[in-house]
Amino acid sequence: MEDELPLEDELPPVVEEDEAATDEAAETGGPIAREAAIGVRFGPGEQAVYYRRGRMNVTPGDLVVAQVDRGMDIGQVTSLPQLPIDQVKKLPTLLRVANERDLERQESLDSKRKEGLTVCRQLIESHNLPMRLIDCHCTLDGRRLVFYFASEARVDFRDLVRDLAREFRCRIELRQVGVRDHARMLGGLGPCGRPLCCAQFLRTFEPVSIRAAKDQGIALNPGKLSGLCDRLMCCLLYEHAVYKELGQNMPKMGSHIQTPNGMGKVEGINLLTHTISLWLEEGRRASFSAKELGYGPACGCGNCGACVRVAAAAEAKATAAVAEDEPEAVAEGAAPVAGDAPTKPKRRRRRRKKSGGEGGGDQAALAPPAS
Repeated sequence: MEDELPLEDELPPVVEEDEAATDEAAETGGPIAREAAIGVRFGPGEQAVYYRRGRMNVTPGDLVVAQVDRGMDIGQVTSLPQLPIDQVKKLPTLLRVANERDLERQESLDSKRKEGLTVCRQLIESHNLPMRLIDCHCTLDGRRLVFYFASEARVDFRDLVRDLAREFRCRIELRQVGVRDHARMLGGLGPCGRPLCCAQFLRTFEPVSIRAAKDQGIALNPGKLSGLCDRLMCCLLYEHAVYKELGQNMPKMGSHIQTPNGMGKVEGINLLTHTISLWLEEGRRASFSAKELGYGPACGCGNCGACVRVAAAAEAKATAAVAEDEPEAVAEGAAPVAGDAPTKPKRRRRRRKKSGGEGGGDQAALAPPAS
């Protein structure tokens, strides 16, 4: 094990915030005082950890050294968010900006990382474990090796951890990641030609359903809706709320509605331009604005068809809610009578079919014992 790097010779000075100014702003109801923090990411696919900025002059992309759980590591600055001072006070402080010695140390540990990947793959094959190794990360002090793997089921890797610890003489951690985290760690370009959102700025993965594509009128082609992780693309949720709001007061596809030129069948709806395409009874296709047909978002005038339709829908919804609450109110208002037992449902009696006769019925013929 190589000598550890010094921790105290380059510690940044701690900045004392003005608590009186914060209390005064809170009492007067003014804006909350904020201070810049530093978001740092350690290792591939890891979530950003926030630190106090102090007097450290860093920009996104710089490498910094920080104290992490059970060791010291080097990470990359990802963001400089403005957080409330009360929150920033509770954050730990970075040790220093990465210097040449830290970078040389990281390059020397790269060989240990490659060796760890090779040895771990061999041990996985020897133990016959159903897991796929993705990447390995070694902390700056060399005290911890973190292996990332993917598997469809839970894996008992206790024997594997013991063999790795015996081989490298350091703390070993194995972390199982999902398919989305796997794509984030590997990176790449999406169908739009830009770097993957999960590898750039997404912190958490929201569940994506096929309803998001239907509401936006996107063709349900799995090849165009799936990302590199073979799951529905996260970007389907970016504009889903807007499309859902615009499509609240629109006719359904295939329905027949009244138009200035007669009845027509809805064949297409453009939510962004608020136009509806119909096939008229006279045998031609026509397009109308949603407001002209009494659809689309209400403008607030109270006289147009859209406003009347929205008001009628709200009134019908309120009436249905009142009708549902009335039986519950009656049930709650009725006082129970003492001694009343819960009534049991009546059982229907089954009629027995008569034996014999012309029909024969369902008789069970018993053979006489053999003499």
